[in-house]
This record gives sequence, C-alpha cells and structure tokens, in this order.
Amino acid sequence: LRFVNADPNKYKSQIQTLLAANKFLNAPAAMTAFKNEENGRNPFYETFLDRLNGNVAASKTLLDVLKNNGDNRLNAIFTAPLDKNGNPLPQVGIGQGRYKADAALYATITNLSTPKVTGLSPVYFFTLPEVDFLVAEAQFRYGSAASAKLYYEMGIEDSYKLYRATSQPSLYATGAAYEYNGLQSIITQKWIAAANVNPVE
Repeated sequence: LRFVNADPNKYKSQIQTLLAANKFLNAPAAMTAFKNEENGRNPFYETFLDRLNGNVAASKTLLDVLKNNGDNRLNAIFTAPLDKNGNPLPQVGIGQGRYKADAALYATITNLSTPKVTGLSPVYFFTLPEVDFLVAEAQFRYGSAASAKLYYEMGIEDSYKLYRATSQPSLYATGAAYEYNGLQSIITQKWIAAANVNPVE
C-alpha cells in the first residue's frame, strides 16, 4: 500500500491475494512485560513523562478534531492540565509549529494536555485498528466498497476498545461526523487510532 502512489498496480495481485486469504492479526502484537519501577516501565513514559516531563504535549489539531466531534477517545488519549488544587481543566493542545509563537500562553507543561501513557502501557508493534484500516484501504483500492466500509467501521470500534473508551456508533452513522466517505475517512480515522500507539510524537 505504501507503494501505490508510485505504481498503483505493482502489488495489486498480491494485495488481492492477501485480502482473499483474510489471515490477518486478530489480536494486537505488543510488548507488555513492564514493571512499575524505574527502568522497568514503558520507555516513552520513562523518558518523556517521568524524567523529561514537558517535552511532549497534545497536538491541537488532533485534540480539536476529537473535542469538536464529542469523541469519547479525547480523555482516553490525553491527560488534561490541572488547576492549582489538582482539578482537571479543559483539554488544551498546542498548534503545530507554534511552540515559540504561543510560549507565553503555555508557560509550563502544566498548562497543556499531555499523552495519557502510563509506566505499564503496552508498546504496540501492530494494533487491531491499524490492521482494520489497512484492510479498509486495500479494499477501497482493490476490493469491494462494502468491505472497505465494513473494515472502516471495525477500525473505529477497535480503536475505542484499544483506548477503553465508550463506543459511539452514532458518530459514523449516515450524515454524522465520521460517516464513511472513502479514502479520506479511512486515513483520518487511522491517524486518530495511532495516537499514543504508533507515532507517539
């Protein structure tokens, strides 16, 4: 699939063979053997949330998509900033490329939302949502429209499960914010489902 923009037909037959075989992962591939002790925890948490806290904050782009659509995954992906009494404030992200421009607004990391990753969070090599969205894209390009839509909706559901967020089928119903509308829908949901899982930054 990563080759399609250079040559859309180069691997068409192989992809169709894989789709027909339908032998994809049915459980996430992940490293889970972490301990809640120094040097034994999730390495992202160990480095960026415990030792260098302040280097990674929520992307305003992603945060706004979730917030504007009332997506339950918002609070599963990001930890909200806290007031001086330790109470959660509204979720706040920083715009891409605006770290210096908006520095006065966000004097410290305590003013921004941060990735919700714990010392025991798995490190994923492959998740079910990623599988679903890759299959959805392959079906869109080389298979059936009905299967593309089916795997798109499965990907959304599996993303909610992965984040342990309450499912919201109404968001991808006809006329709703996440209604299936081809490749852009697939890639947008794949992007959301990758947060804190694939490319944390």
